[in-house]
Amino acid sequence: MPARFLETRELPLDELTPFPGNARRGQVEIIRESLRRNGQYRSMVVRVMPHTGAWVVLAGNHTLQAMIAEGHKTGRCELIECSDDEARRVNLVDNQASDLAVNDTEALLELLGSLDDGLEGTGFTDADMEALLAAPPAAEPGAESDQPRLDEKSPVTCPECGHEFVPG
Repeated sequence: MPARFLETRELPLDELTPFPGNARRGQVEIIRESLRRNGQYRSMVVRVMPHTGAWVVLAGNHTLQAMIAEGHKTGRCELIECSDDEARRVNLVDNQASDLAVNDTEALLELLGSLDDGLEGTGFTDADMEALLAAPPAAEPGAESDQPRLDEKSPVTCPECGHEFVPG
């Protein structure tokens, strides 16, 4: 059964439990900078545990860490009910979907260049901008790429550990 949304609520951060076994190691310092500049613009997704009513963060574990480090006492949370299996799936897809995303370099440069007062709170640095500007132009839509597509079941090498696997 899919997760069921209950409500949005401001919750005390010290009463939230990080997701046990979360495999993601996030960029807490970048999130802290964003919180200082932008505030909490996205809710954490929190599971209401059956029978106990305890709150477990499924998505937004590093936002929780950053908010605590910045001295926040409460945070906005989307409360859901779900099974243990669905909780693991929500945590996994939240991490994996962002890993598989790609940027349209031209659109990204346009967005970054349109900011009024620098890159603070974006997670981007001046060095990132220089690298984007120096990158070769993107291929036209529909053009063949040298990169294997995930749906072709080509082996993929993890950049962190070097383990090779076939997606899917």
